[in-house]
Amino acid sequence: SGTMRVLPFILVAAVAFAPVSGLRTLVLDTNVDCKVLPVAFCTADLGCEVDKTSCVPTRNPAPPINCTEMIAKTGGVVTVASKTYITNLKASKDLQEGLQKNTSKFFDVLGTSSQKYDNALKSYNDSMVKFLSMEAKLELLEAQLKTLEDTCSTTDPPPPITCPTDIQKIKTSIAAQNASISKQWIDITTAHSLMDLSAGAVKDAEAGVEAQIADSSAQLVAMQRNIAGFLKDKDDALAFWRAVDDACAPTAPPTPSRVGAAKSRLHTKKLVSNRASVPIVEC
Repeated sequence: SGTMRVLPFILVAAVAFAPVSGLRTLVLDTNVDCKVLPVAFCTADLGCEVDKTSCVPTRNPAPPINCTEMIAKTGGVVTVASKTYITNLKASKDLQEGLQKNTSKFFDVLGTSSQKYDNALKSYNDSMVKFLSMEAKLELLEAQLKTLEDTCSTTDPPPPITCPTDIQKIKTSIAAQNASISKQWIDITTAHSLMDLSAGAVKDAEAGVEAQIADSSAQLVAMQRNIAGFLKDKDDALAFWRAVDDACAPTAPPTPSRVGAAKSRLHTKKLVSNRASVPIVEC
């Protein structure tokens, strides 16, 4: 009938103009549930305080929560914590890849050193086998010389007339064999020295691999600790946001159709920056 009447309206929140931006801010009478807040976000402005290792409500009444402010603040905290976590995940991945590359290089050095040692060992063994074979041949020549000298020293029957020539021929072969053995001994000594050097390089490479693995393990443990810390920070930030969101979210939001109807009928004539506003509704 065009008549206007005032309906009493008890609000859970008071709507007020922000002093600078002109945006409306929502202030709730309810408080955040301190028990679900991480200690890092357990502050007096939320009506909470730290008791040993947990968050509890303060003894004094807490001021109402400015939901607009707190939702923006908690959202920012979550964003920063998430970005920090993701950034450190990438850094950890880069660190792990770098450690793997460095460790792989140490293993390559060890592999090369081991191959050189194996080659030196084979060379030494081959030289030793050749030396022993030459020694056996020398012993055979010396035995032949002794037999020939014994044969040529007899008078009955008379020795062959070729004895002097045959004896000289064997002696020449023995001298040549001794020279070859001396040269082969030098080859053995050289091969043994190279084998010792290669063995030292292998030991150094093994020590390098062990040190690299130990250092990598220490860095990976520290990395895991850091990631766990950043993950906890992110989880704490989300817990902070959820606590504020739970306090600020309406318990029974209107359906979309009712929202449209309410907007067409509701005209706010006066806004009070206290804990309630009195709307005038057309009948």
